[in-house]
Amino acid sequence: TRKYSYEEDVAEKQNLTFRFVNDICDENHIPHEERSLRSLRLIDKDGKYTNLAFMLSDQSDIVVKLAKYDRHLNFITKKEFKGSLLKCLENVLDVASTFNDVSAIISPDSWQRKETVSYPGSSLREAILNAFCHSNYFIRSNIKIEFFDDKVRITNPGGIYQATLEQIMEGVQTYRNPALVNILNKLHYIENFGTGIPRILQAYEGFPRQPEWNPTGNFFMVTLPNQNYSGNGDDSRND
Repeated sequence: TRKYSYEEDVAEKQNLTFRFVNDICDENHIPHEERSLRSLRLIDKDGKYTNLAFMLSDQSDIVVKLAKYDRHLNFITKKEFKGSLLKCLENVLDVASTFNDVSAIISPDSWQRKETVSYPGSSLREAILNAFCHSNYFIRSNIKIEFFDDKVRITNPGGIYQATLEQIMEGVQTYRNPALVNILNKLHYIENFGTGIPRILQAYEGFPRQPEWNPTGNFFMVTLPNQNYSGNGDDSRND
């Protein structure tokens, strides 16, 4: 039902450990004793671990897939990240950043070097964070990040939650996973201000190719065009 909250429901597995989460909390000076876990909604009023706790635990069964293809759609890179949701997020952000190539062109008039990032500004990071924040983890599917020659496509289970696409693009906030969003905010991954998609749009201002959004009832897909794609059979304009 609409009132059901997967992240707050009691986890089937209760023998959980949080080595990765504890390390990140220590780095950000966030306490993680039982009282704090209750306030973060990892433990419910009866002292049981919630599904949110399970997703963040070392025992999590979450799998996030990342791939990079050549022009013939053969795999160049194929990875599956498993375990704590935060560990998956860290791994995805690290690998994705290595695929955000920079091209450089020397102007014949001024001899100045002009650099173009494949996915400008914070657009790639914001799109990935949006997928992690707003996925429907009750659906047994995977977040997927797929790099093609001309674009990156990021797909997460769960359509737009209690809003329209137009409202989301204007910065309206809706929360399928409010406790998860709160934790990511405390850990400084996000600002929790509804600026994710507006920042993506801002990053692409002035570029001929623009991001595309394709929400369905059960999935949300974002496609970011690679601004270094030449379209002439070369992977990019990188020098």
